[in-house]
Amino acid sequence: MDYTEVKKQLGEGWKLHRSKNNDKAVQVFKQLVSQLEANTNSTQDLMHLLDANYGLGLAQRAIGDRDAAVKAFEAALALAERGYSGHLHEGHSNIKTTDDDRFLMLKRMVTQRLAEMK
Repeated sequence: MDYTEVKKQLGEGWKLHRSKNNDKAVQVFKQLVSQLEANTNSTQDLMHLLDANYGLGLAQRAIGDRDAAVKAFEAALALAERGYSGHLHEGHSNIKTTDDDRFLMLKRMVTQRLAEMK
């Protein structure tokens, strides 16, 4: 998949969400998730799919579709956990790469969204 096009579509989804056009944002993010699910072989692929699921969850939450939002956030959390190659020991992280740092931060953000939904 062309990463330039993926970034453009992600940007469009986020722009729609920020402008409170969440019905349209849900459509954009769902289309992206569908396109990206088949290819998660690289860190960049995982990050894009995680971003799309997280945006989808936020947009679904904004339109009141709680169950769908929880599913999207759970999918994002699974991707963050998959992408994070470090290990947590006694409350300390063993960050191996800058990508680990990003995945760990995203894991915390998604976990927080899920906690807010309960």
